[in-house]
Amino acid sequence: MNKTDAGDNWDDTDEFFHKKDEYGISEYNGCKYLLYRTIGSSGVKVWDVICFVPSVLFLIFMIYSSPRSRQKLSGAPFLFVAIHVLLFVTSAVSAVRCILMWMAPSPNDDNIATNMEKITWSFTHAANLCLELTALVIFLFPSLPSNKSSKRILTIISILSLCFGFLIIILELKHPAKEFHVFSLTTNLFGDGGGICIMVFSMLTAAAYAALISLRVLQQKSGSRRSSTFTYCIVMLGVQGSRALGGILLANDVDFGMCTTNFTFYLIVEFLPLLVFLCVLFQYQQNRQGHSLLSQGYHTTEDDWMEDDTLGFSTTSDPIGIMRREEGNDDDYEV
Repeated sequence: MNKTDAGDNWDDTDEFFHKKDEYGISEYNGCKYLLYRTIGSSGVKVWDVICFVPSVLFLIFMIYSSPRSRQKLSGAPFLFVAIHVLLFVTSAVSAVRCILMWMAPSPNDDNIATNMEKITWSFTHAANLCLELTALVIFLFPSLPSNKSSKRILTIISILSLCFGFLIIILELKHPAKEFHVFSLTTNLFGDGGGICIMVFSMLTAAAYAALISLRVLQQKSGSRRSSTFTYCIVMLGVQGSRALGGILLANDVDFGMCTTNFTFYLIVEFLPLLVFLCVLFQYQQNRQGHSLLSQGYHTTEDDWMEDDTLGFSTTSDPIGIMRREEGNDDDYEV
């Protein structure tokens, strides 16, 4: 019965019999083909292998350096401990996603496997978003908030990341982007919400990095925190800016948009943890005397730790009480 139906609908499985408006970007485009190309007839996709290798290597490195990192982070501010945990989580989630896809190869005619691919990719992106926003918060505040406040901030970031993941899942399952449809496999690949969603989210993120860079340029202080902020924000501004451009091109069915969005997504998933480690965690571990991202050299004073209040954080600008301090809390981190 299935073979008969397939034979009757043979034209539906060939892109040649469809107008370009129905698929946007050809499935024979090299960047699109890379997303579903398999190694022989094994059902294992090349894209998953490319994603699996860096994730496992970084996870092995994190496990190897874990004893030293735990020693250095003993008594450290909460956000740095959270970054250390999130580095493990993001790498592990990416590696587990690839293993799950090898157990249930996708894309194929099995809708469960196809949907599982979209769900796992969405949560992988959400985990990386949580890491990205947490790192951004560390660079954003003129001084690190207390541990209580940091826990509130991380909770909000986690909720936002989960909401983002569920939003992508809904878009992928209910409104898949036509640019990621493959007629020969009668399936839709993971498109991260489509060109419009990629463009909007990337532009908002790029605007946040551009604003933080502008604030740091106006400040006169120098030191490891300033250089780390510039390094992290400039790199991520380039990635998110390129991704926004790719989203615009993808929404307009330009082939190069597929290549740009794929490449920038790969950088976010696989190399963001390494960037965060180098710009945040490694800098802190290098100078255990104090908060190396907030200090100026190895000899710090209270003036060095505090920056000009150009960001405008105050009690009146914190209506929901994220930054409030509770009296008598021993675990608050004071600067």
